[in-house]
Amino acid sequence: GRPEQVTLALRKWFDLRSSLEFRCFVREGGLIAVCQRDCSAKYDFLLEIQPLILETLKTFFSQEMQEKMAHLKSFVFDAYIRQSDWRVFLIDVNPYGGLTQPLLFQWPDFQDLSPDEPELRLVSEAASMRPGEAMYSRLPADLRDVGSEGAIDDFVRVMREMGGPP
Repeated sequence: GRPEQVTLALRKWFDLRSSLEFRCFVREGGLIAVCQRDCSAKYDFLLEIQPLILETLKTFFSQEMQEKMAHLKSFVFDAYIRQSDWRVFLIDVNPYGGLTQPLLFQWPDFQDLSPDEPELRLVSEAASMRPGEAMYSRLPADLRDVGSEGAIDDFVRVMREMGGPP
């Protein structure tokens, strides 16, 4: 049925340089890994500032997120670093595992990682580039990954029943 209350969340828009967006992986309350979100491009300047990227995100996690998100234990968050002042902005929070894309990692890679030494992965050569998420038919990943035939038709039907688009 239709929810009793619908909430629309709006965020202030500002241009993000995709080169400075990062996916951060938290397991059992500790930051274990970070990778660039845009896997379809190599950014040479990132390779030169790797230690600063990792330290900036570790500090953000420990000062801004660790305590506030302690009830989740394991989760994934996307963050943006504004290069002019190295301020970090939280983009979103996702479940650990499941349909959340590990991007430059594979989920088994995290088993041996420790919050004592989080791993940072960047696209370091053209051979390690992967297609961007938009290249997977321009559908949201959670809808794309449903995997059953007719999933889009089911989505459209449900939206129509709820009185929304399309």
